[in-house]
Amino acid sequence: MKSAPPVDKFRILRDGGRVTPNSSAVQTLAFSIIIALACFFPITAAQAAGPVGKTYGNFEPETQFTLTVVKRVTTRTRGRDVDKNVSIPKELPHFREDRKIRFTIGKRGQLTGPGFSIDFKKGKAAANIYAEAATKTFSRGAAATVVKVGDTPTGAVLTFYKAGFYRWRPVTYTVVYFLE
Repeated sequence: MKSAPPVDKFRILRDGGRVTPNSSAVQTLAFSIIIALACFFPITAAQAAGPVGKTYGNFEPETQFTLTVVKRVTTRTRGRDVDKNVSIPKELPHFREDRKIRFTIGKRGQLTGPGFSIDFKKGKAAANIYAEAATKTFSRGAAATVVKVGDTPTGAVLTFYKAGFYRWRPVTYTVVYFLE
């Protein structure tokens, strides 16, 4: 009785499990790389633009609107001591009262303005919620709520903070802007 010819197990693995007499590992690898790279690039301009009609809490990407700062509250907390109306650290956005701020909704729904971009989190009928993604250090952050009627913004609250240490004591600067 004749035994079966030996099987090249490595060729089977190289060829993705197929046993074909003319397969080439180089051809298979090149084809796999081309397919993998093609997945990263949009095929048409419509794909590059993103989903048609995608809205973030009734706001379409690239929507712009302007609101005016009506009040600003600044605080510095050192340990348990809280000071109000302190100067704003240079790392945080600084807007004076009565300044008009122009906002833009980004391609992924983020709220952008002069010197900041805050990620979209949730949209409801009366308000949209924005918050920065968490970082490992939590040394800076921002959150915002945009109040709206339908798809028209009527007001906003922006909160920015910076945390750190001063002489072994935790220090947090917080700036809250109220806009209409």
